[in-house]
Amino acid sequence: NGGVDSSGAQIFTVTVNPVNDAPLLGANVLSIGQGGVVVLGAANLSASDLDDPAGGLMFSVSNVLHGRFELVSAEFCRLFGHTELELLGQPARMIYVSNEDYAAIGPQLADAFERGEAYVGEWQLLRADGTRFWGQLRCRPVDAADNTAGTIWSVADISEQVRSRERLEWSAHHDALTGLANRLAFRETLDQRLMQLRGVGRQLALLFADIDDFKRVND
Repeated sequence: NGGVDSSGAQIFTVTVNPVNDAPLLGANVLSIGQGGVVVLGAANLSASDLDDPAGGLMFSVSNVLHGRFELVSAEFCRLFGHTELELLGQPARMIYVSNEDYAAIGPQLADAFERGEAYVGEWQLLRADGTRFWGQLRCRPVDAADNTAGTIWSVADISEQVRSRERLEWSAHHDALTGLANRLAFRETLDQRLMQLRGVGRQLALLFADIDDFKRVND
């Protein structure tokens, strides 16, 4: 919201919210500071507003309009290994690993926006040098009432969190000594196969092998 003062200058309301619970953005420019997001009037739009080094906390942020990068923060450029000039005006598709991933995110965005929520998802993303990393994408429309106004994206590198999660999942389904699938993995795989065969008129064979004195080897 805003108005005009006696000199004719436009006045904009500034809203501060937690980064992880930002409201639908009603303006084009996003300034990042310590612990929060500051939304300013569209008339002040500039790339420098996407960074706040004085705040001591940097976020990877971009503004996407018509599927192309309109503004990118310095941290966004650093994360993807591109210069600002290499990104501006380019299709957002360039940071995704595949055309299939890029196509799949569209319906998920639309679904989240229809519910009045931010989109949050985990995707493998592509750096300029061809390396991949896991990123958590958060997205909100610039203007919820105008789907042509573009979107604001923030990206966080969560590769280490994903690796830790995968290690935990692997440990839960494998024997630490042999690396073989454990009883839990066997049971889950068997249940999946049975579900797949249910109602299709096919059968499943299960072979049980008993090895004598295997306990001595295992111990």
